[in-house]
Amino acid sequence: MAAHANADLGLYLAIGAAANDLSQRECPWYAVWNICLNHYLFAHSNTQTTACSTIPQYSLVWTYDVDTDHNTTPSSHSSSSASDHMRVSPLPQHLQLSKRSFKIPDFVQVLHRAIQPQEFPPNHIQQRVILTVEVKPALEAATFDRILQSQVAKQVMYAFSSDHTLQSLGVVLPAGLYWVYHEVDRPPSCELEYLERTIYDSDYVPQVENSTDTESNNSGSSVLSDPPDVLFHIPECIDSILDGRRQISFDDVPLCKQALVQIASHLKAFHSQFWGLQGDGKCTTCAAVAMERRERVSCSIQVSSHQIRFITSSLHYYDSSIDNIEEVQNIQLKPATAAAVRPDPRFERA
Repeated sequence: MAAHANADLGLYLAIGAAANDLSQRECPWYAVWNICLNHYLFAHSNTQTTACSTIPQYSLVWTYDVDTDHNTTPSSHSSSSASDHMRVSPLPQHLQLSKRSFKIPDFVQVLHRAIQPQEFPPNHIQQRVILTVEVKPALEAATFDRILQSQVAKQVMYAFSSDHTLQSLGVVLPAGLYWVYHEVDRPPSCELEYLERTIYDSDYVPQVENSTDTESNNSGSSVLSDPPDVLFHIPECIDSILDGRRQISFDDVPLCKQALVQIASHLKAFHSQFWGLQGDGKCTTCAAVAMERRERVSCSIQVSSHQIRFITSSLHYYDSSIDNIEEVQNIQLKPATAAAVRPDPRFERA
């Protein structure tokens, strides 16, 4: 209890100091997210085989080889977490030394796993980046979205390029008091190739092969002329906490803590095998929220169908009532009409 109280006190103090910084600098918010990462997201997250570490200013490295014609190829020196199991073929003589490009988020959460746990100290280590955090001072909404789709999106692509086994990456983008959490699934290889080639050759245009069933008159190649978009999405378990909000605010610290704990649980579920935890790589909370949402939709559809049947039956009853009224009116009008056309006896006698 005392540890939690100290963490809460530290968080409140850090938030207050950053929010009241007269220069509105970015650096005071580093203290806030250092506390969030180490005390709420990943406290006591080491297992018997895996260590979970918060690393500031971590370099995401995109390694590629450049030949004499200025073409790029995926490098055999990639910093992939699977590199311990890869056979590296000798480089052709015309290839120069590998080039490397870097993107550096403010914080990165990294798992280091002992491939052979019986070895101590471990000599074979595998690592995986599971989360990036790019801290910003207070921003307008438009600038917030622009940074997500530009700077953060590039960091995401570098993380996937450096680890061929990584299938999903968590992303936190804080801007002053407000922050968001998104996830990105691994993009298709053609999109990674596009970005890898354009790191060195800005004029590179990838040629995308057509499918085999394409007609002969379309035998040319289609062109991916624009950089691919990184598709961010919010997991169901976090979206349920947002409850319609676009962002989470440190004005509501209990809600922030709830979201942070759920993010950690979600990441541990997805990376459970690498982390040395029990699980099948799926978030049970996401599954439960999705099922509950489907049930609500199903119930609303059933209610709507009941309402439609009620309205239909009401309209049918209304039509029947109108028909009955018309029949009654006809019955009442017929004698009156007959009387109107019958000759008056007084005129007949005249």
